Amino acid sequence: MSISIDRQTAIKSIKIALGSGAAIILAGILGLEYATSTGIITLLTILDTKTDTLRLAAHRLMSFALSMATAWLVCKIPVHNTLHYCIFLLIVVEISYLLKWDGSISTNAVFGTHIFISNEVAAVTGQVLMNEFGLLIIGTLMAMLMNWKMPDLEREIKEDISYVEKEIKRLFGSIVQHLSEKSELDKTYDGVLKLIERLDGSVNLAANNLSNTDNEYSEIYLDYFLMRKNQCSILQHLIRSFKSIEGEIPDVLRPAVDFLNELAENFSVTADADEQLSRLETVMGGFRSCPLPSTREEFETRATLYHIMNEAEEFIKLKRNFRRRTGPDKMRLFK
Repeated sequence: MSISIDRQTAIKSIKIALGSGAAIILAGILGLEYATSTGIITLLTILDTKTDTLRLAAHRLMSFALSMATAWLVCKIPVHNTLHYCIFLLIVVEISYLLKWDGSISTNAVFGTHIFISNEVAAVTGQVLMNEFGLLIIGTLMAMLMNWKMPDLEREIKEDISYVEKEIKRLFGSIVQHLSEKSELDKTYDGVLKLIERLDGSVNLAANNLSNTDNEYSEIYLDYFLMRKNQCSILQHLIRSFKSIEGEIPDVLRPAVDFLNELAENFSVTADADEQLSRLETVMGGFRSCPLPSTREEFETRATLYHIMNEAEEFIKLKRNFRRRTGPDKMRLFK
């Protein structure tokens, strides 16, 4: 069994270690009580993207006032400190979920232990407030500092694009080849499933890049991977349809086969989709005008091939729509 850690996970681990350590040292230098808690706050605030980290930091700051006010009120109840803590958590957790601040629950729970569990007499004084606020600020700012400069993922994204282009062209060609050679399609189907899995990772990579950078092309990369993923779903349908064709393709249907071969040979995100759709419409026109099938087998083959051509049309339209959203100037990213 092999264990591997991807680059993003390794970078995040380093940030957590360095940020938490630095936060603890700084809190200690400033003489704050429970300085080690700043390391936990830093760890809990460093997320995968800069946007998520900033949003969580904002929620933490807003919920801090709520939790301290709650702690002050709970201290007035004449019960044991452990029960104080339970009541405090009940109120804070319920309100946090209500306001969708659940990401701040963990830090508020830590502050609650300082007030109710670590002291014989629970109290929310000015000194306590300043201490807990200092811990929050140091831990949060350190997390934001660690995520201030995120890695540029564009190189990895372009590598993924290159791989996807080559692999989807190979798979499409293998599917079309079945019409003339009756080649095995089970491995091709497995290849499509593996490509979809790879695209899931690429979508996440592009989404992280979009959240972490102001690059005007980030959204285009995400759109590209989503488009190719949708096309892979169509490839799955095509394989099922192609497998159902058992007999020879009648000569009157050869133009359809020729079109699919051309589509496979010229497969590229930069290929002219409008031209391909125009060519497809011509083929479909001939399809509809050819003589009626003379046998049941020919009828079934024609019906299946007609369905395949409709799937091919949808396949091309996905790319055409992507090209239109992207615009001709930005399509140069894929050349």
